[in-house]
Amino acid sequence: MIFTLLFLPFGLLAQSFEREYTYNASENDSKASARKAALEALKSELIEEVGVDVMSSIENATHVEGEEVTNIIKSSLQTFSVAMTKTEILDEKWNGEKFYIKARIEVDHDAMQAQIKKTIEVEAAKKEETLQDSLREEILLGLRNLRTSERIRSVCEKAVRLPMEREKNIFVHHNVLSVFRRYGVQDPLYRAFLFQTFETITPDWQDARLYAIFDYLENHGMYDAEEIQSVFTLFAHMPKHMPSRYYTKLFAPAQTNTQKEALADAYLALLSQGKIGRPVPLNLQEELPYLLKSLPQEVALSLKNKWEKGVK
Repeated sequence: MIFTLLFLPFGLLAQSFEREYTYNASENDSKASARKAALEALKSELIEEVGVDVMSSIENATHVEGEEVTNIIKSSLQTFSVAMTKTEILDEKWNGEKFYIKARIEVDHDAMQAQIKKTIEVEAAKKEETLQDSLREEILLGLRNLRTSERIRSVCEKAVRLPMEREKNIFVHHNVLSVFRRYGVQDPLYRAFLFQTFETITPDWQDARLYAIFDYLENHGMYDAEEIQSVFTLFAHMPKHMPSRYYTKLFAPAQTNTQKEALADAYLALLSQGKIGRPVPLNLQEELPYLLKSLPQEVALSLKNKWEKGVK
């Protein structure tokens, strides 16, 4: 087979190919149906050839294997045919058994690239969904038997691969948190995932994730320095009036009054700097009474004396 390239001004906008194909007709084929089949087969081979070549110029698609790309293209030939902007028949012959056709076809390089990229993204999303379905099933099954540390770690390793964003995943994490809380299960990998979740979500009034996470963390020790920053990031993203609903939960992991006061003091400092709440930062004087109610009397009195007038 031979081909020529057509270079247009300001870069490669289109490629012109000459291809030929011979179709072996069946007993039921007429000249018209054989011609149609021959032309479709010729186009299919060209789309597959050009598509695989175009793949090399698509960024962020290196995780897709060459054979997989070919299969994707083969399964979506009709979709990619829109990139063929012009077809010119150069020669055709029919002897009753075989139909020979030769054509010049112009392919829009950019259209082909865009369509392939879109198709691969769709296929990748389907593949990821299948993987997540499998993970969800394995996690729920694993929660039935947590008798060994290896089984606990296996559940955690799978759970952290499910972002706590979609309803299906949230359902699974609610089950994980409930079972872990019931049996006092602690795992550093899953704990780190929970604090990472605090940093990535934008909570709203109907958000059921926060109570479940805070309920689990309540009896599992005080936050470390990095975890405190993650918690503060969460509160920074909360809408007005929402933070006050979580103050009791916020301070629950602090085991001593000293820890509670230090945590509250750091939070109030951010509040005074306008770094808590969205879209408008919360007002220190308006928020202070709600926060003090969630603390032991001794701690509340100390903080009131310090912050009631907004003095740092």
